[in-house]
Amino acid sequence: MATITENVFWQTFESFRQTNANFSILGLKLRDMFPEMDPWSQWWVAENSEDSEHIELLNQMASDMHLVVLALTGRRLVTTSTGYLGLAPAELLEGDIIAVLYGCNFPVVLRPCEDKFYFIGECYVDGVMDGELMEAKERGEYQERDITLC
Repeated sequence: MATITENVFWQTFESFRQTNANFSILGLKLRDMFPEMDPWSQWWVAENSEDSEHIELLNQMASDMHLVVLALTGRRLVTTSTGYLGLAPAELLEGDIIAVLYGCNFPVVLRPCEDKFYFIGECYVDGVMDGELMEAKERGEYQERDITLC
């Protein structure tokens, strides 16, 4: 049975989808990757159905949507100047940098401020999460530098 909470998950994802509708990934707009759907009509069919597989599938979709909403809340899709794709805090501005800090389990967004940096938040960047940049640093593609946080 659908609940108000499940509807909020769908609404939150739809809001994210609308906000990022023109974001292009490999030449395809996000709005085209996730066509609009009316989850309430699907829930109504499930609630009025004897098909337990259909009900189970929709319940799994609701559970998955809950996880998606947790991951997307307060975030936006980003691409870096070097072509990486990721999710970053919604406060991100053009000119912010993504850094891998020693001892940190995830990349972070920093905002330059004179000779220091403001910490904006953590981010997810595909291809950066498992130490790949350290390997690239060893190949000379990136450099290590000392920074001071504000």
